[in-house]
Amino acid sequence: MPRYALTLSYDGSRFFGWQKQAGGTPTVQAALEHALAGIAGHPVAVTAAGRTDTGVHALAQTVHFDSGAVRPQQAWVRGVNALLPAGVAVLQVQKPTRISTPASTPAPAATATCSPPRRCARRCWPAAPAGRTTRSIPPP
Repeated sequence: MPRYALTLSYDGSRFFGWQKQAGGTPTVQAALEHALAGIAGHPVAVTAAGRTDTGVHALAQTVHFDSGAVRPQQAWVRGVNALLPAGVAVLQVQKPTRISTPASTPAPAATATCSPPRRCARRCWPAAPAGRTTRSIPPP
């Protein structure tokens, strides 16, 4: 089954950490797995190198998942983003050309080589902490 490396950002203020918890507690992992399953058409489990506490944010956390669903890389990005709650954004999804160890292995032992990242057809903005940051667009 093909493996994908996914980079995401999130505002953790609405979540009880990264790791999925019993009882439907809102976590980033649960939200991401739910959105991925919606695009893949089957349950998807993600693996990360660590976990976070309640309220912790991420600018570019990389996780991996396996899926037999055949989708263009941008379909993963745009489709999953459409299903994610506010405050979570997938920045890119790539098929690693080589993975020596899974994402759950602590760095520096984990290494992955990915092809050059592809840009979104539309801009993929990181999930900024709600109400605490702004983005300015330079004049033309």
